[in-house]
Amino acid sequence: MQVKPLHALAIEGVIHKKGFIDLPSLGNSMYPLIKEGDICRFVMCNFDHLKEGDILLYHLNGELVAHRLIEKINVEGKVFFQCKGDTNLGKDQWGVEEDVIGKLLYIKRNKRVTSALGRKAKVWGWSILSLPVLSSFLRIYINKKGI
Repeated sequence: MQVKPLHALAIEGVIHKKGFIDLPSLGNSMYPLIKEGDICRFVMCNFDHLKEGDILLYHLNGELVAHRLIEKINVEGKVFFQCKGDTNLGKDQWGVEEDVIGKLLYIKRNKRVTSALGRKAKVWGWSILSLPVLSSFLRIYINKKGI
């Protein structure tokens, strides 16, 4: 049995109390939709209503991760999910429903807000899921630019 880290429990507490939490992004695994320093708003979510392409906030090996849901399966009544960063070449390890903390609502960069539920984000998510080679091209671009 995996125990949730204290920071994950604290973040869940804030989401349950306020209905959301704003967190700064770190890293480039979700580039270009999410860039380092962007403020990401996460809200509570009903795991049953999550769809492939949604961006989840969850804990993985003691770390907070926000990656795109690529698969959700039910095995003997237990639900498992797998996510992947848009620029990552490999998939994350499988998680369980209890690992999920929230779902991305929007990204704020400077004064501009981009909805994670809007058409632009949905088309980008569909592209990443449908054309896995995009991740390789993004990784090459990031490495070349030093992002």
